[in-house]
Amino acid sequence: MSPELERLISADEEARSRLESARAMARSKLEAVRAEIQSAREAKAHSMVEALEAEVLAIREASRRESAQRDRRRSAYREERHRQAQRLLPAAIAAYLAIVREGPARKKT
Repeated sequence: MSPELERLISADEEARSRLESARAMARSKLEAVRAEIQSAREAKAHSMVEALEAEVLAIREASRRESAQRDRRRSAYREERHRQAQRLLPAAIAAYLAIVREGPARKKT
């Protein structure tokens, strides 16, 4: 073989070797970037899930508080109505007994 041809073949092999090394380094960097992107996506998804869980918890707590407040208002209303009924019961009984004994009030003509 001629020295010129040997030099060209050697340069070609060296260039191919550098090219393969560059390709391997590029693949390695690409995989690292892909892993970093995947990790960032997972972290963001995890963060979003935690935020949603916190929001759901806050909504549930607000719902519990509102429900308890409605229950307290309903109970207070019922207690007040019961007290009113207790206060008016003797008058209602007296009116009923008067109607039973004397009959309904007559209209004056």
